[in-house]
Amino acid sequence: MFTVLGPWSDALRRSRLHQFVALVLAAVFISSCQSPDTLATELHADITRTMATSMQFVWTDQELSLTQTVSGQYADAYRYHLLYVANGVPAWEEVVKDDAVADRILDPAAVARYWSTQRANVTIPSAQLAGAALLAHHWVVDTTGAPSVPTVGQEVQEYKDDPFDQALLFLSDVNNLISLAPPPEVRQYRADDVTPVYKPTDDPFPAPLKGSGITRYDVYEQPLPVVQTASPGAVPAPPTISNFTKIAIYVKNGMVVEIRLTTDPIDQLQQLVNNYHLSLPKNLSREGQEAFAQTAIQRLSIQTGTLPFLVRQETLVVEPLPRGTSIAIPSGAVPAKLSFLHPS
Repeated sequence: MFTVLGPWSDALRRSRLHQFVALVLAAVFISSCQSPDTLATELHADITRTMATSMQFVWTDQELSLTQTVSGQYADAYRYHLLYVANGVPAWEEVVKDDAVADRILDPAAVARYWSTQRANVTIPSAQLAGAALLAHHWVVDTTGAPSVPTVGQEVQEYKDDPFDQALLFLSDVNNLISLAPPPEVRQYRADDVTPVYKPTDDPFPAPLKGSGITRYDVYEQPLPVVQTASPGAVPAPPTISNFTKIAIYVKNGMVVEIRLTTDPIDQLQQLVNNYHLSLPKNLSREGQEAFAQTAIQRLSIQTGTLPFLVRQETLVVEPLPRGTSIAIPSGAVPAKLSFLHPS
């Protein structure tokens, strides 16, 4: 190893120190001058890049009376293996491989409950071979019935035909929610931020672990609608999910590793009561206040045609798909048509 001796060593160290300080100051300057529009554009690109990547993931949706998850391995839109679990009980498993799709219904009641909440016009025809096999918890394969690539809704709470679509579209839905946010849409989280997106008392999300290399981005909430007329008793337009949704997106090396989304009007409950002339019962617990707000918003939004508003917490955890992972149709599956499960 070459060693610098004497005064040259001190001079070189001072020179390198000055260079290091200059580089740090330059980096801080560039970071502080980064355009908010650029930050939002980069985050959109990170999400889009993640959507195009093979992954294994767990999507969790916790509502007031239901917890559901979809987990599995996703190579691409034509090769994946997913499992739907409702309130801790496995309910529905699906494998897609090229043109083929295989399904196994493990809890018909949970699957039927999901369809009813989504207003999906789907039933299992027990008199048909496929329906009878599914109700007996057998795998059924349709060699040409793979579902089409699901289309993207405008909001997270658009109707979905099945929980797999809901999980697979979550990244796209969040991307749309970012676009609906007021400018500048997103802000990088910093623990010492004096103007954070979410006040510390209202922030439901954890900070990234130090040294993890993960950056957290927070999405601005849409303000509640305001009255557009001076007429006595006038109320604003119905609120939407964007008015009550907080989102934190965790990114590492240009890839999304986790998303946390909370839809809860509790922080704006008094403003909601005032704006829409609601009567809030006294002495409600937090759960009671959330249930009251959920019912009130559902009534206000009944004419909008969107999925009823739900207080919920959603998370998506993403990891790279391990090398060598193979997606295969289960052997011994009953061959039959499954078009009733996957309406076009």
